[in-house]
Amino acid sequence: MAKQNDVDSIINKIDEHLDKAPVLIDKSIFPNDSFQLPCQLIPSHEDNLHHILWDFFENFGECEGEVEFECGYLFSLPLDYKRYLCNGSVSDWLKIRFDERKERLSDNAKIFQKDDKTWEVGSRKKKYKIEDTGTELKISGGKRRIDLVCRAKKDNDNEIIIGIEVKSKGFNPTNLQIQLSRYINSERFDLIFTAFFQRGGDETSNYVEDNRIGTLYYHPFGELILDKIPTPIKRTKPLDRKKEYTKEIAVKHAIWKYFRDEGYFVSVESLLPSLIVFEPAQSKSYFGPVPSFRDRKTYFASKNRDRIDFTICKSKTLKDLQNYSFDSDIIGIECKGLRFDKKKTAEQLKEYLHSGDITKLFLAVPDNAKKRAEKLINEDLKNEVGLLTVLDDGKVKRIIDAQQRQIPCPTEDDDFDKKSFRFTNKCLERLKRRWLSSRNPYY
Repeated sequence: MAKQNDVDSIINKIDEHLDKAPVLIDKSIFPNDSFQLPCQLIPSHEDNLHHILWDFFENFGECEGEVEFECGYLFSLPLDYKRYLCNGSVSDWLKIRFDERKERLSDNAKIFQKDDKTWEVGSRKKKYKIEDTGTELKISGGKRRIDLVCRAKKDNDNEIIIGIEVKSKGFNPTNLQIQLSRYINSERFDLIFTAFFQRGGDETSNYVEDNRIGTLYYHPFGELILDKIPTPIKRTKPLDRKKEYTKEIAVKHAIWKYFRDEGYFVSVESLLPSLIVFEPAQSKSYFGPVPSFRDRKTYFASKNRDRIDFTICKSKTLKDLQNYSFDSDIIGIECKGLRFDKKKTAEQLKEYLHSGDITKLFLAVPDNAKKRAEKLINEDLKNEVGLLTVLDDGKVKRIIDAQQRQIPCPTEDDDFDKKSFRFTNKCLERLKRRWLSSRNPYY
């Protein structure tokens, strides 16, 4: 467990660095809270904030994204449930009780009795421990993944483990409370923060009632606010160090950092407009209404599409983009880890390549996956896609340049195809590639 004065020192450092948070939206380009961007450059809120905070917390120590760890205490059950703890398959009643507490037992989960007071339940990938305490059955274990971990270092070499959970609008407050309680009970962190985009009037911190959880707000103009200081947690267990540049998240952050440093506007997890599929209103899978001009029925844009990892363009060209120019470069980048599915990756890249929404497309992989990626580009993609590699130190190398393509300019209107619930190409240009003139989308 870290000493109190070390924890206080780190919190003071965070407070002192708040005005040095990375800027997502340049005020010189967007002087007001309203701005226009092409659809394929509208960034995903949560994913952008994840990289912003990673970059910020690197001021205090080594950072790692999407860190998996073993949980501690989860919940308890009455002793009556011992009758369901028989070697072999898991009873439906036990599965229901786990589901109620947001813990899922797979269909092939088994129960194994270790001794008179202890059982193990789960599958090879995810296991839970059930312990008879004499008054109740105590359930612990399972695995969780936190968005970001910072190992802050003090002058005396004491390590402060900081966990950060990133949330955007639309999150479930109940699920967030359960998540945070798992992090606390794991006893693997000294400090825990939740981070949100700052949105006008939202009392988001009310959703985080536990004083052991700190709250950070970020505005895209580079304003970071420490809204609530966390109470230190008693850390009794180690958090394994598994930082690997072969992980996809590490590749993504290296690419994000490289192109931001090169002066590009970087948008994360973008939905290319030409790939959006529209479904009728009764569908549950949608993110916004799009009216049909023919029959006044409402159709919704389906969420079940692959989002490209990055769309980027030079900041100086954004003014051209705001003036409805289709001549500026919008570059797409898809990132993969060491072990990527060759067939699925080829299908994804072909879809992005022929979408008409980007002028260049790159595949980014760890350096030790370079040969597989080169073979994929040469054989399946006819060298139309470029290749970027990320070295162990996080540096980025351009191995193959991408072929230049043209973004078609919309001209005429077209009809809605009712049979397939898709807008045809010309109508897509009119409806989905239109320029968004609205308030700051982070609000």
